[in-house]
Amino acid sequence: MVAGTRNFFVRLRITKVPWVGNGETNLVLEVIYHPDYENDFSPGTIEAPQRIKAIQSSLQKYEPFIKPQPASEADLYLVHEPAMVARLRSRRVLMQAVLFAVGGAIECAKLALGNKPAFGLLRPPGHHADQSGSWGFCFVNNIAIAVRKIRQELGVRWVYIIDLDHHLGDGTQRIFAHDSKVSVKNVSAVERDEYLEKVQYVLKVIRKADLLAVSMGFDTYEKDLGGLLKTEDYRLLGFWLRQASERLCRGRRFAILEGGYYLPDLGKNVLAFCEGFSDE
Repeated sequence: MVAGTRNFFVRLRITKVPWVGNGETNLVLEVIYHPDYENDFSPGTIEAPQRIKAIQSSLQKYEPFIKPQPASEADLYLVHEPAMVARLRSRRVLMQAVLFAVGGAIECAKLALGNKPAFGLLRPPGHHADQSGSWGFCFVNNIAIAVRKIRQELGVRWVYIIDLDHHLGDGTQRIFAHDSKVSVKNVSAVERDEYLEKVQYVLKVIRKADLLAVSMGFDTYEKDLGGLLKTEDYRLLGFWLRQASERLCRGRRFAILEGGYYLPDLGKNVLAFCEGFSDE
């Protein structure tokens, strides 16, 4: 750490950024969900339907959830090559879930642009998918398609994507590598304090965004693959992201689910994040 920065970060943690939005307060978080997210299209893996069930039961305060319309196959071509999409067609159940996941991400982005913060309880995840391939339980890149669609159709110029999954959002990085109007930032660290400080720093130095989009993973949890964060840390992350969006883009923000596999605590971790991310 650079000398003298620890006190700086401590001050950040207790200082609330003033509201600079359109005068609205206490905005209710919209949660996007579809029953097809619970289909078992990756049998025998940790990316299982039980992930969605565990989270859904913990977010009852946000019901009724918004059920998205499916994306069109044409939406997939905004990011992905035809050969990649063709491979999905042979897996009907998976393709159906993918279209609803992408549709959910698009719905989140549109709600955010209407000054309604949103969380996409989506499955399958997507941040490892690039133009022609994917790995890590991802098949298409939900957040990338949503960002590209709203930029093309709704005239959004500057988008900042922050990826807080334990694993690098390598697909998202590659997709936007040559797009000067979309910034993609991954955060990684080897210890808890370092991770939290890096997130604060990344959010502090953003200078331009019309929309803040978050690939939100919960596998950074102390009992999950990352082994770093506590439940209360997810509430802090949500709060800091909300502050950043209020400073940058009148509170326009959305987050979608990526990883998170420790089922006993997954629901309460997502709830903590949602409470910080909304205006509660």
